[in-house]
Amino acid sequence: MPRAPSFDKIVTKAAPHVPYFTPRQPAPAGSFRGAHEAPLLFTPLRIRNIHLANRIGVSPMCLYSAAHDGAATDYHLIHYGQYALRGPSLVIMESVAVTPAGRITPHCLGIYSDTQKAQLKRIVDFYHSQGKVIGPQLSHAGMRSSCLPLFYDECDCPVDDERGGWLEEVEGPSVSAEFPHSRALGAGRIARIVSAFKEAARASIVDCGFDFIEIHAAHGFLIHQFMSPLGNKRTDRYGGSFENRIRLLMEVLDAVREVRAETGRDFPIFVRISASDNDESNERSWRLADSVRLAPLLAAHGADLIDVSSGGMQAAHAPHISQRDMARRIKRTVERTCLVSAVGGITDGKLAEDLLQQNYCDLCLAARGFLKEPGMVERWADQLGADIQMNLQDGWCFGKVWD
Repeated sequence: MPRAPSFDKIVTKAAPHVPYFTPRQPAPAGSFRGAHEAPLLFTPLRIRNIHLANRIGVSPMCLYSAAHDGAATDYHLIHYGQYALRGPSLVIMESVAVTPAGRITPHCLGIYSDTQKAQLKRIVDFYHSQGKVIGPQLSHAGMRSSCLPLFYDECDCPVDDERGGWLEEVEGPSVSAEFPHSRALGAGRIARIVSAFKEAARASIVDCGFDFIEIHAAHGFLIHQFMSPLGNKRTDRYGGSFENRIRLLMEVLDAVREVRAETGRDFPIFVRISASDNDESNERSWRLADSVRLAPLLAAHGADLIDVSSGGMQAAHAPHISQRDMARRIKRTVERTCLVSAVGGITDGKLAEDLLQQNYCDLCLAARGFLKEPGMVERWADQLGADIQMNLQDGWCFGKVWD
């Protein structure tokens, strides 16, 4: 245990990046500080230019709480701020739309206006004041845009213009019986959406100061709609074959990678995929074998981490294969070229440690667990007998003192 400093030598130091006082932390909360060897869960991980204090992250969670102009509010600063003060080493923000029409709901975040960027930067600056890492999940909802927040309706109920929607602007890969107001995207519109992802990535890194980018290619939104035969009925170069159906994702990934080269900032790129439509018996769905085939291509095109989830293209289907097993299959495919994260019901420290030790993944993500228990990482550390750093304001209450 570190010794308490002599009081006559204490100099109060302010944390950087914010215009108000908060004490400079001796190390990011969640850092291992024990004398013995750390559990794998609490060992650092470097991904390009970011350094993670441990292998635990907060998975994206839609909050549907943005202002009507798509800007973050104090709600987001408080919601995300709680994790900056606690033990997870990184946070992937909720879906952040790259265009106004790409929002899931009228209350989803965007990153295409100066107001939006300024509000997001407040959150990023607070994270950096605590020595923490945060990045946005850039997305376009496609034919599932202009819907009600799911806390009102879990069936993608469309929102008309009178209630702040934009049904006349909703577009996807193909005409859809489920979303009859959606139109099929033309090639020119697809190119503009790719450009919007690129500009959103640039704004994220340059204007907002985010540490990494996640491309949302999962859960039935636009890129996943193109990937899955359940949503893609096209006959042009974006439809039909596997290579054509993944074309939009690869173009977006290449565009974001160009930002890395053009800005000279070596930020990591994550890609979240639905590893399966959870309909493995259906040859006309996206299946785990497709994701295993896709993974090396993502690595070859510059992805640093594949964030493995599942489902979203159809009414809720329980996965026949657990998301952890999906992550393990994908990790075996890209063992030496790309990192892999696992998510889904990881609410126990021993389980998370086992997943890492047994090579299911490199990083454990959780979402609902953190909603119920923001201090979940501290409990995991107790389960594994790991002494971890807490922020100064909380840690002293537990008898932790600092050099």
